Amino acid sequence: MGEGSKSLGADTAFGSVGRALARWAVLRRHVEDGVPLKELSVEQSIGLRTLERWHAIFKEGGMPALAGSEPPPRPRKIPLELVSLISGLALVKPPLSTAAIARKANRAATDRGWPAVSYSTVRTVTKGLDPGMRTLPIRVRRPTGTSTNSSGGAVPVGPMPIGRPTTPNWTS
Repeated sequence: MGEGSKSLGADTAFGSVGRALARWAVLRRHVEDGVPLKELSVEQSIGLRTLERWHAIFKEGGMPALAGSEPPPRPRKIPLELVSLISGLALVKPPLSTAAIARKANRAATDRGWPAVSYSTVRTVTKGLDPGMRTLPIRVRRPTGTSTNSSGGAVPVGPMPIGRPTTPNWTS
């Protein structure tokens, strides 16, 4: 199948009406001028079976039938909360294996009555994470009031100050 079949089968700028018009532009030569479908197939780089199907649809329902119908929207199979849980588990340090994340996610899904997730779904969610998220510094609370980031440097622990930072008074 060539370039023509991709553009005629997909929605055009005018949606399904444009698709019907594009298909009719090809099929019209067969219906009105008697050009064989096999010849049209070669000229337009569209499969012969596709043209035969379009012709049958046209004979049954006219030009509006060439527009076809839109497929129904595919709902997400797992809840967004479960996707968030999988994403969060993928970012913990030390990193968990995909199998460990899948086991924990399935335990949580069972507890909440959600459908279980497959290993490949977990892998798809974790691979879709921004790589920058994995390199964020991780703060670890220490009893001395300091923490370390992922490179081992000391980082103060506690709430961020609110308002303007105070500067030392150098004049007194």
